[in-house]
Amino acid sequence: MTYSDRQTGMDLPGAFPMAILKKLFESQSMYEMVPDQSMIASGQGHCANNVAAIRGKANACIYIPSGGKPIIKMGLISGKKVTASWFDPRTGETTLIGEFDNTGERIFNVPGMSKELTWLKSGRGCDWVLVLESKSL
Repeated sequence: MTYSDRQTGMDLPGAFPMAILKKLFESQSMYEMVPDQSMIASGQGHCANNVAAIRGKANACIYIPSGGKPIIKMGLISGKKVTASWFDPRTGETTLIGEFDNTGERIFNVPGMSKELTWLKSGRGCDWVLVLESKSL
């Protein structure tokens, strides 16, 4: 691979979202996080639709590549309560969902693809990152 190939790659459509995701992961103590697919109780998906989870002691990120309604197993990070939010990998915006008990299983319904396409919640381009953070009591 030459320098010009790498430069061309930086201008491809997927390069900007990767820079946005990098900022998210840098804010989430990535060095202590480990992959943990046991967080996905149901709705794992397969191939390009595979839901992927990583977690640390007090936080977790679940990447949902094409929408849907995965069921998340709670209680795998510390705390009695967690704060949940959606991170939009297209824009870098974070939207607070709320505070939840950190027990049992929970469905988190993905938002619409955009403000203009609120009805579009699955398929290509409907990817979201669910961010769970331990709520100190």
